Amino acid sequence: MANGKNGWPKEEMETEKRGSLSVLPSLYKDIQKIAYVWRRSLSDLIGEQLE
Repeated sequence: MANGKNGWPKEEMETEKRGSLSVLPSLYKDIQKIAYVWRRSLSDLIGEQLE
C-alpha cells in the first residue's frame, strides 16, 4: 500500500527525528564551510558522519 505522494510503502519508510547539538561557534563555522564546499546541508553532513 502506497503512502502519500512518493509511493513508498509505509513499512519501508524511515522518518526523521529532530534533536539539538551544541558545538563551539568556531566549530560550527568550520562545519558550515565544509557543507558549502561539498554542496551538502549541515543536517546531511552531520547525519552521514554519525552513521
